[in-house]
Amino acid sequence: MPSYINGIDTTLITGLGQIGVGGGSAPIVYPSGGLVVSSGVYKPSLVLINGLTPPTGSSYFYSRIQRMDSASLGTSTWTKIVSNDQAFYLLSSSGELYSIGINTSYTSTGKTNTLAKVTTGSNGWTDIAAGQSFAIGICDGKLFALGINSNGQFGRGDTTSIFSGVFTVVNNNTFWTKISAGSSFSIAMSGSGGSGSIFSAGSNAAGRTGQNTATGNTLTFTQPVNFTGSVFTDISCGDDYALAISNSIIYGTGENGDYTLGDGTTTDRNTFGLVSSASTFTRVFAFTDFSKAIGTTGSHFHTGDENNTRGDGVGGTRLTTWTQLNTASAAFSASWSNFFGYHLSILTPGVIGINNNRPYYIGTSNTEAEWMPSSSWGQYNQTNTTTWTPFVSGSPNVTCSAAAFAAGPGGITEPVLMLQLLPIS
Repeated sequence: MPSYINGIDTTLITGLGQIGVGGGSAPIVYPSGGLVVSSGVYKPSLVLINGLTPPTGSSYFYSRIQRMDSASLGTSTWTKIVSNDQAFYLLSSSGELYSIGINTSYTSTGKTNTLAKVTTGSNGWTDIAAGQSFAIGICDGKLFALGINSNGQFGRGDTTSIFSGVFTVVNNNTFWTKISAGSSFSIAMSGSGGSGSIFSAGSNAAGRTGQNTATGNTLTFTQPVNFTGSVFTDISCGDDYALAISNSIIYGTGENGDYTLGDGTTTDRNTFGLVSSASTFTRVFAFTDFSKAIGTTGSHFHTGDENNTRGDGVGGTRLTTWTQLNTASAAFSASWSNFFGYHLSILTPGVIGINNNRPYYIGTSNTEAEWMPSSSWGQYNQTNTTTWTPFVSGSPNVTCSAAAFAAGPGGITEPVLMLQLLPIS
């Protein structure tokens, strides 16, 4: 069995140096880290995070896949990309963290249109998460944060925000291994070997922290009620709910009005409770009003709203429990390794799925159709896509190691996408 880093076969991320782009022209030489690309819709009055300018006379910026200005990463590759309405944060396999965004209070670099390295922690970064106007990550085992902390989501014991533009230590313990963030709360994992105990902090609204209350804030990282001593292998925060895997079973807490927890009800939960043991699960993904999971055989499970993000070609049907989805093609019934999508309620642009290391997309109100290849500037396509669609022309010849959605610089409601494409060797 191959090993994976954020959904890509590790044998494919060594020895990278070039990606050939375009007809008969000479290949473009990119940094060894691969090609970082961006697409989306921007208001031209704001700084464009990829440094491009709109066409003359255009009131919007319509973009096909565009290359980002990228710092050289040597032999590293991106392993994780996250975003909020202020900035993107990119984690490299060598432990470096980069950021790019419109607001210098959130980028930690002062840069607005080029990727720049976050100097805090140097090369010790192992995980990064983005919530609503805040970011929280793990460096040298400690928790660092930046941005809004009005609900105590930093777990530091206070509600003081950090607008210095510099990631600041919020927890000095050195045993943190994984972090996830929702709109106003965070869940962190401690332990080793890919599993451990989970702790939550931030707003308790709708029971999202699992602390047996739906009011007030939890200001310091605390183990959820009834789960002291339990061992988890995966965590994921949606906008106002959370999912976790323990002993291959999915547990959930928080808002459940769209069946996002998958327990067959629309009743919110104040504590983590079992929501599915229908399979042996390895990964779980909480988005806005739908959720996805991956089984041990690479099978794909879905629950909740957003029927066009199911990917099985069936629309108009909401799934109320965790359901394995199959398609006419056996390739899309197994071999899944990762899903990327926006997990805050600012927008719900769709999902990228990684199947056999290759990127495909589905979505509703498909502004994300900007991902499809285009030979010139033009209006974007609003067509809904209910089946998995190749990401760009030639997608059988590329892999996608990391991706993220943002609401656009300064909270613009049109989606912006960033991802890394790598060649298949």
